[in-house]
Amino acid sequence: MFDIPPIPAWNAIHVLLIHFPIALLLAALPVMLLAALVWPKTSRQFAIAAGLMLVLGTVACYVATNTGQAAEHLANEQGARDDHEIHEAIEKHSDLGEKTRDWYTYFAAIYLLYLLLPVIMKKELPVGLNAGLLVLFLAASGVCGLGLANTAHAGGMLVHVHGITAPLGGPEGTTADSAKGDGDEGGGDKAVEGAKKSGAESTKEGGADVD
Repeated sequence: MFDIPPIPAWNAIHVLLIHFPIALLLAALPVMLLAALVWPKTSRQFAIAAGLMLVLGTVACYVATNTGQAAEHLANEQGARDDHEIHEAIEKHSDLGEKTRDWYTYFAAIYLLYLLLPVIMKKELPVGLNAGLLVLFLAASGVCGLGLANTAHAGGMLVHVHGITAPLGGPEGTTADSAKGDGDEGGGDKAVEGAKKSGAESTKEGGADVD
């Protein structure tokens, strides 16, 4: 019960890291809502809290997309590129992830500027202007959150529809080597099946799957 679990390889840890940006970025939205609803003196405290969550979540997005690219590379080595349906699903998830990361990057930069304005101006923003900006930020957070949800859904489709899972607990490249085969005809199909089989076995052992 108290054993330390194995640390997954970089191309398998996406399954664990992806939960951090999802939780932080989606949770920032209700905190912004509180900032827009409470009294002005308390509003800034909630706004700063939302900004911290936004920055941490955006940084986590970069780590998640990087590990996702490593996982995509491993899946392609196992033959995913030879299966058109699986390859398209992976590319869709990858593209959505990168776009969502970029959206949150722009959003976080603008939001940080908003937080710094009172410091730069050396006075608080007018109540009406502050409330209006928070409403705009809520709308932007909702749009970005929708992109994040679609990205997560596409990742879930890879796992629950196509059976693509991460080699948790195994050394890097193990499932790729075992899935490839030695020049057999139809190696691409065998690789995909090997990736699915080894992923399913590692899921049973690790009790986790890729989003």
